[in-house]
Amino acid sequence: MDFPQLKAWLRLPGEGQNVSIYDIKFYPYSEPGDDPIFAAVAEREIYICKPVGKSATSKTNNLEVLTILEDPDDSSLNSVAWSVDIDTGEPLVCVAGSGSKNIKIFNVVTGELVRVLYGHGGAINDLVTSPVSPQILASCSGDYTIRIWNLDARYRRQPCAAILSG
Repeated sequence: MDFPQLKAWLRLPGEGQNVSIYDIKFYPYSEPGDDPIFAAVAEREIYICKPVGKSATSKTNNLEVLTILEDPDDSSLNSVAWSVDIDTGEPLVCVAGSGSKNIKIFNVVTGELVRVLYGHGGAINDLVTSPVSPQILASCSGDYTIRIWNLDARYRRQPCAAILSG
């Protein structure tokens, strides 16, 4: 039986330490023909990457790290979801982690932490944006709730649209 061959690899920047990657999501709002972009969360870092073709010295495809965003807190990130700033059209990454009860939203272009969503009473386990509207974000937590958030600036003061529990 033949197994698939390695197609691409990436060594994350660092001092040779191993880094656990907990979640990865492709940017879902690309135009046809755009290079695929993805975000990967690893401990306190968010890596924004894209696949690139083979180099002259390599038999495998490579991945290019476009930017690295760093969570200012010490908690480990485990979830990532994409959104879009509806005013500027710039991509946003929403991240959360096992040691934090908050969702952080970073502007991928500027690297700026643009918003923090508060409300969960336990560590956040997963994030997902609506396939219909990138302004709607859902989160689930160890506090036994699912929260639906509206990222539209009109709801900046009260972004939590619903709390589901059972």
